[in-house]
Amino acid sequence: MSNELPWQVWTPDDLAPPPETFVPVEADNVTLTEDAPEPELTAEQQLEQELAQLKIQAHEQGYNAGLAEGRQKGHAQGYQEGLAQGLEQGQAQAQTQQAPIHARMQQLVSEFQNTLDALDSVIASRLMQMALEAARQVIGQTPAVDNSALIKQIQQLLQQEPLFSGKPQLRVHPDDLQRVEEMLGATLSLHGWRLRGDPTLHHGGCKVSADEGDLDASVATRWQELCRLAAPGSALMTTRLTRWLTALDNFEAKIALLPAVRRYGRLTRATGLVLEATGLQLPLGATCIIERQDGPETKEVESEVVGFNGQRLFLMPLEEVEGILPGARVYARNGHGDGLQSGKQLPLGPALLGRVLDGGGKRWTDCLRRIRWRLAR
Repeated sequence: MSNELPWQVWTPDDLAPPPETFVPVEADNVTLTEDAPEPELTAEQQLEQELAQLKIQAHEQGYNAGLAEGRQKGHAQGYQEGLAQGLEQGQAQAQTQQAPIHARMQQLVSEFQNTLDALDSVIASRLMQMALEAARQVIGQTPAVDNSALIKQIQQLLQQEPLFSGKPQLRVHPDDLQRVEEMLGATLSLHGWRLRGDPTLHHGGCKVSADEGDLDASVATRWQELCRLAAPGSALMTTRLTRWLTALDNFEAKIALLPAVRRYGRLTRATGLVLEATGLQLPLGATCIIERQDGPETKEVESEVVGFNGQRLFLMPLEEVEGILPGARVYARNGHGDGLQSGKQLPLGPALLGRVLDGGGKRWTDCLRRIRWRLAR
């Protein structure tokens, strides 16, 4: 290799073509001048310029203030108008929705008032009828009527003498004949009335017979008039009142079935859960009541007849037997103790869903409550 040429490192740029020489292009007839200075404003021109700017600022401020005030007033006015319209529409809609409810309430109030009006005339007579039936069952005969009421009734009939002609006939019960004769015999003779005994009449009642007609003041007739008010077809009746009267009728029917004498048996033996009693003859499934001493009080324990052997009954208690003593009295529920009884009546219906009943048809929760109360003592 020759040493005459200088040595240099080879680079890839050497393969590129040589760059062209830059020749500036001269613009023709172009003259570069410096920026011309702004002309100075006179004091008057500056004042006019400032006034113009102030006017623009004042106009913008007034526009913005007016716009804000207008928006505020418009919002308030629109709110009040919308509130009034909404209130009016809401009241109208509420009245439309509440109209059926208001009509139903008016109907209920009217029915309730009609029921109250009927209570004085209907329920009173039915309660009196049931009370007399209960009294008859208790004392074993129809309650006697005070003779003083009969005397007053006859005196009132004597005041209606112009209604009768001839010789009216006054009839009373034979047992009341002597009393009426002693109290009003002279008065009746003075008015030409004839006094007679009539065994078909009840005590305390009387009848007057004349050619023009009769006056019936007997107890049976007055009682029928009272019962007539309680008839289901009466104009005073309502659905609720009919149910009440039906309940009273059912209760009165139960009163009529009350036994005149209650027969008692005695407990003779207790073996496990089975109790033995004598003195009663009852069918299987009949319900008996065992008297249990709870301190100074006497409680009742319900039991069921589950078997018999001759004159002995086998009873299964349906409640706790704590406190039952030997020889405790036993009697039949809803029966005379010497005849057949209906089977056990258990409640039914949707109210018993989810509940557990014991052997007596009572809710088990009540039994648990009594057990907790005893444990707490």
